[in-house]
Amino acid sequence: NWRQNIVFRLGAGIVLAVALSTGVYTTYTLHTLRLDADARLQERIERQAKVLEQALARPLFDINSGAVNSVVEALGATPEVQTLRVLAPDGSLIAALGNRDDAQADLRLRRRITHNHGTRTYSVGVIELAFSREQIDQDLRNQIVHTAAANILLTLAIVGCVFLVGRRMSQPFADIQDALEKLARGETDIRLSGIGRRDQVGRLSSA
Repeated sequence: NWRQNIVFRLGAGIVLAVALSTGVYTTYTLHTLRLDADARLQERIERQAKVLEQALARPLFDINSGAVNSVVEALGATPEVQTLRVLAPDGSLIAALGNRDDAQADLRLRRRITHNHGTRTYSVGVIELAFSREQIDQDLRNQIVHTAAANILLTLAIVGCVFLVGRRMSQPFADIQDALEKLARGETDIRLSGIGRRDQVGRLSSA
């Protein structure tokens, strides 16, 4: 009966504790990975917006639409960028990249562009930038799979070790129990697997 097997109950408790701790650790890890992914995406779009501000400020001040279009087209090589709209100070569209209504654009940013000329600062336009988190979500899914696989392998390894140790520990006690039952029936031909061991099981078997 498993309820009367101390070793089995001890092993089951260890396995349960490992499973719970692994689940908690995995949940915490996934939450941390998600926050880290969001922070990296936010940092990336802020950095991209700053680069665009510096690249577009002078062309917008000079009303150089050709240079503005060149900067916008160069940004097309960035896979995370879903849309980019460059607007004049009055709101009219100067240049655009991508589909404004793209549903995959998960993070949007609107930034005013200024240009310093002499001692004065001029508002020369506005950029509307939309980033997709598709690539960063794919990386996150890969990390989740690797983390879950590692935790499952660790749990299986611990369960295997508990099973092997528990079986090694329970066999001598099972032999002692059988021996005592034989002695109660008057049988003297008894063999114990624990004889020869130097631990408590060995001393109990020798007695």
